[in-house]
Amino acid sequence: MIYKNVLTELMKSRRSVRKFKPDKPPLELIKLAVEAAVAAPSNSNSQPWRFIYLEDATKISALADLVEAAVNKLSQKIEDQEKRGEYSRYATYFSFFRHAPGLIAVACKEANYLNYFLPTELQLVQTVNPELCSVSAAIQNLLLMLHASGLGACWMTGPLIAAREISGYIGLKEPYFLAALIPVGYPAEEPAIPRKKELDKIFVIK
Repeated sequence: MIYKNVLTELMKSRRSVRKFKPDKPPLELIKLAVEAAVAAPSNSNSQPWRFIYLEDATKISALADLVEAAVNKLSQKIEDQEKRGEYSRYATYFSFFRHAPGLIAVACKEANYLNYFLPTELQLVQTVNPELCSVSAAIQNLLLMLHASGLGACWMTGPLIAAREISGYIGLKEPYFLAALIPVGYPAEEPAIPRKKELDKIFVIK
C-alpha cells in the first residue's frame, strides 16, 4: 500500500517542464532514467527503442535551427494569413528545447512482426503501430524516473516536423525512426497542475 501511494504521488506530481536551469544533469541520472525506460513492456519483447543523448549546447541549438527552418518552410505554404499566423504561434513551442542543458532523442525500430509470418497478399494494414506503443510506454517510464530524480523534462513530438533532418544530424538510420525529443534539466519553473478529465467522463463499466 505504501508503494502504491508513492507511485501514485509520483505520477500525479510530474509536470511537463519547458524552462531549465543552466546546470547540466549528471549523466548517472540520465542513465538511471534510461534503465527505467527499458524496463517497460514491449510488443513481443521486441524492445524497439533507442536513446541518443545530447549535452553539447551547440548540437542542441543546431537541432532547434533545423526545426525552425522546417516550420518556416511549411508556414510559407499556408496561403491563408490568419491560419499561417495561428500555425506560427503554435509552432514556437517546437523549438524551446534550444535552451535545455540536455536532450534525449528517442527512436523506434520499424517492424511488423505479425506480417512477418504472412505472405504478401495476406498482410494486414494495422491502424496501431505496436512498436511505437512500446516506445511510448518506455517514454512514460523515462519521464517518471527523471521526475523522481529531481529533473524536469517534456515529451515533444512537434519537432518531428524536421524528423528527417534531425535523424541525419544525429546519425539515426533505418530501420529506426525518430519518435520524440525529450529536453531535460533541473526545472527553472513550477508548472501549474493541468486540468484533467473527470474519471466518470472517461471510465466506463459494462
